[in-house]
Amino acid sequence: MQLHLLQPYTTAAFCFNCKDRMFREQLCQKRRQPTRTHSKECMSPLRAMKPLEDTPKRSTSQLIEAIKKKSKTGGSACNDNSKKIADDIAPCSPAATKLSMEAAMVDLIMRSDNVDCAESKILLGVISTSPPCKRRIKVGTFAPSPWSEGYIHPKPDGDIMVSLMEWCGDAPPHYLKMPWVITEFPRYISATGKEVHQQLIGTHVLDFELCDLLVRRLTQLDTRMEPTSSRMRWRHLLESDFSVCAIAENDITSIISIQQQFIGDEVTYNMSCTRMFAVPSFIEQSWSAYMFDMKEEVIHVLDPLGLHLQSPAIKELHAHSANVIQDKLFDCFDKYYENWKPKKNKWPHVYPVLTNDKFSKNQSGLCMLHCVRNYNGDELEQPLTLNGYSRLQHTFLHEILTMKNNKARLPIHILKIIDPPNVRQV
Repeated sequence: MQLHLLQPYTTAAFCFNCKDRMFREQLCQKRRQPTRTHSKECMSPLRAMKPLEDTPKRSTSQLIEAIKKKSKTGGSACNDNSKKIADDIAPCSPAATKLSMEAAMVDLIMRSDNVDCAESKILLGVISTSPPCKRRIKVGTFAPSPWSEGYIHPKPDGDIMVSLMEWCGDAPPHYLKMPWVITEFPRYISATGKEVHQQLIGTHVLDFELCDLLVRRLTQLDTRMEPTSSRMRWRHLLESDFSVCAIAENDITSIISIQQQFIGDEVTYNMSCTRMFAVPSFIEQSWSAYMFDMKEEVIHVLDPLGLHLQSPAIKELHAHSANVIQDKLFDCFDKYYENWKPKKNKWPHVYPVLTNDKFSKNQSGLCMLHCVRNYNGDELEQPLTLNGYSRLQHTFLHEILTMKNNKARLPIHILKIIDPPNVRQV
């Protein structure tokens, strides 16, 4: 299998100037060098990714202004072209969202380039130049919803959640610098204590990688919840890199981290029996999710802030983004499965009312994950309220710190809280 870096820099509007372009080309060249052999053995120590604040996210309007500002310096043809395209981009438009997702890809690739991990690990942007090995499945009936069968996620112990929140809230700085969570499937992600503290305890917006870590935890809980989960699932949770790459209009079927989410070794159940495919999406600095109902052929737009009710432009943007993601989703079905070819039609969009309370954009990440976790196809099984937001923080902090297959070494104080009998006394 030949591997090389995905090149997301296909839009002239993203070429700020020649210096920026040269920097990106050097980044790509560095990642193309044969330093990763993808062997099965760990050859180098693990360390945390570059903190998010070192590569801050920018809103769509800020990105456009940055393009316009940089295009004023220098007189190259690239600058002139960039300025012309940037002037044509309206905020809250498909073009602006595509530009924002391209920038997000660059930020994520640059962050993963700072990771010192084993050569065998899959990072964002690694693609295969050979076609994937298609999986042959027996097309079956749709799985029932877990709620109709009486299955729910196990509830964390309240005292443990409170103890975790109290210790993590006042954790010493040297502990916050450590990686608290490292998981490797479908791609390598590491999160420091500081990132966990800022986004789950503090007021920072949820970033893509912490979102994906929590998605992985929800998938683990789905596996625990249903006794038939190894054979069939009612829902399949995709990570946010799917929507980022889809909206940036890349050929996502060759991206290895995407392939792993459909036909990886850890995906054992029959995908043709899955009714709901959930995809988180970060649009206009706010988290939403799209749930694709394969049985009813409907796209459920889960916008916990209800921005589509406040702005027709946001509603149109949701519809466009959902359609783009649906196209890429069905491309994956076609490329990854030998004998399952669901028909791709133009599906209607529904916008369920998820809450009557008003949340901030920085709260949208946990709200979105709560909705994905509890949406049964018609409504939320557990309500989303402002009064319950603190419990959401406690719950998701507990979930991320109790993830299975976490390769990081948690602080001993956390281990004593979550698993005291198995903590070795020193």
